[in-house]
Amino acid sequence: MHKKIIKIVFIVFLFLSASPLTTLAGGLKHGVYKAYYSNGALRMKTKYKKGQLIYKNIYFKNGHLSKQYVYKGKQRIKSRTYYENGQLQSVWSKKSGEARYYSQQGSLKAVVKDRPNEALIKKLPASLL
Repeated sequence: MHKKIIKIVFIVFLFLSASPLTTLAGGLKHGVYKAYYSNGALRMKTKYKKGQLIYKNIYFKNGHLSKQYVYKGKQRIKSRTYYENGQLQSVWSKKSGEARYYSQQGSLKAVVKDRPNEALIKKLPASLL
């Protein structure tokens, strides 16, 4: 009897570990989807609007945010990454063409600018790292 209850609880947990998306006419995804680690912590959260991916958040097992991506159409337009301790690791924006990288203590380590046919890297003095 005890094993049967545990089995039922496990099956319910698996069922609830991912939230379904709504599918619109034509098979378009719409709504928020969540997936979880076996420890119950949120693993991923994505949002779709009429078939278009709006954002995707990925989490560490400890519950801290690992990556954030923002989309427009099919292109990623912004992203942020984090260290496992929750500290910001990098920020990138397609509009500015700039990525900023940070140390685990929060100080700015480098700025990278993307330009057509050119990659410009500005490194900060070692005293700031």
